Amino acid sequence: SSPRSIDESIDEGILEKEPRFDDEEADLQRAVEESLKSVHYAPRGSLPPVVIREPDSRKF
Repeated sequence: SSPRSIDESIDEGILEKEPRFDDEEADLQRAVEESLKSVHYAPRGSLPPVVIREPDSRKF
């Protein structure tokens, strides 16, 4: 029964945060696109991981 309660709490937390993260993700996507355009010459490895991992760590 403990795994079920954990899953439920996680689902509830995600549902509550979804609308907020939708706006933030939209802003992040725009920022990423702009950064990719402005820093197109920079190595790809240094850009996406940093921007993408920050919101993920906040969700979990």
